[in-house]
Amino acid sequence: MLSKSARYAIRAMAYVASHQKDGAVKTCAIARETDVPPDFLVKVVNRLVQEGLLLSRRGAGGGLTLGRPADEIGVDQVFSLFVELDCEFDECFWGKATCDGPCSMHGVWAPAVRGMRRAIEGLTIESIVT
Repeated sequence: MLSKSARYAIRAMAYVASHQKDGAVKTCAIARETDVPPDFLVKVVNRLVQEGLLLSRRGAGGGLTLGRPADEIGVDQVFSLFVELDCEFDECFWGKATCDGPCSMHGVWAPAVRGMRRAIEGLTIESIVT
């Protein structure tokens, strides 16, 4: 259900959070230690930086740091950048302009997405690294 981007984003955020006392973290270290392909990680990190969840500094001593304290960054905030968790279930799962009633996917998809939302509700980056 979760995209690779969402999983990799959580890995990156958790890694940075768990190493923040050491200063800025290099992207190559995150890729190596979290088993995320470096090219893919760069795309994910760029999105996290654009959203202010990570800060990026270039040059000597540069790298990635959290954009705000780990206890203020919700796991759902990270997921929602890569996965649609707020979809309306009256829309057609198949993307048709009009939906002529719940298909078999509505009965499966709606509870799955609601369950995912409940599971990560209230989780912060800090809560998953401590």
